[in-house]
Amino acid sequence: MRLSTYDVKCGAEDLADGTRATVASITSKQHPREYHHLFPASLLEEAGVPDGQISRALNCALITWRTNRTISNKDPITYLKERASSGSLGADELRRCLRTHLIPYEQLAVG
Repeated sequence: MRLSTYDVKCGAEDLADGTRATVASITSKQHPREYHHLFPASLLEEAGVPDGQISRALNCALITWRTNRTISNKDPITYLKERASSGSLGADELRRCLRTHLIPYEQLAVG
């Protein structure tokens, strides 16, 4: 199953605003959802991770273009703290949102 198919079928949510992935949001011509590397490609490249491992589905989440620009290439610990302390979602809602992507918060939060 493709990541985009899973995200639509299971209702994966954006990491900032909680909007659910839909066929329309993924295929939008104006602002389609984008693949976000949970651990930034630049960080993994510096650590010597092979290119073929960096863009695997386990390191990606489909999120809105706006959220992707906000997170950019920040370390997961940094952006999770920012998201958890922001007024938009909060820590509990962020954990729940990450689960919609099958992302284990505890493992991501400690690197």
